[in-house]
Amino acid sequence: SFRTNFGNTLDYDLWSRLAEQSNLENIPQILGRYRVHEHQTSGGAAGEIMMQQAWVVQQEILNRNFGLSTGSSMDHIHFKMTMDRPSLTSLSHLETLSDWVRELIVANRRHQSYPEANLQKILARYWFGSLRNLKMSGTGSRGMMRIARAYRSSGLTDRHAMKSLYSRWRTSLMRDAI
Repeated sequence: SFRTNFGNTLDYDLWSRLAEQSNLENIPQILGRYRVHEHQTSGGAAGEIMMQQAWVVQQEILNRNFGLSTGSSMDHIHFKMTMDRPSLTSLSHLETLSDWVRELIVANRRHQSYPEANLQKILARYWFGSLRNLKMSGTGSRGMMRIARAYRSSGLTDRHAMKSLYSRWRTSLMRDAI
């Protein structure tokens, strides 16, 4: 049932709890539309409250499904990874994110809350999504090597993704050589 104390995120809370009890599937048909307008509740001060409520839901998920207590030193990086990606802007952020992703993978293996392949896909999407905002100017091949090391240390295992990273690295090297 809905927990009304979650305000505008009560549906997110409900779906996340339902997903733990049964199999949910994504269907390809569009069944609804999201309308954007100037008075919507996901903007401004109400949007900030909504983000805080969503963060509480995520903290509960971390605790229930991974056995990770909230208030850990990695809370900030999980928040940045899932809710505030534009703030992941440096290679050190990416390296910290990789440590966190590895911690989630290891915790999931202990608790077996999610099929590993599914968790890997989701975490890889977040990890690669964080690359969009990295400030790479002037880092060249050293920066690309740090990115590749961060990916390897994350525990993510998608070989195609690693090949893509090396392809970007080669392109970066060629750009530096010109």
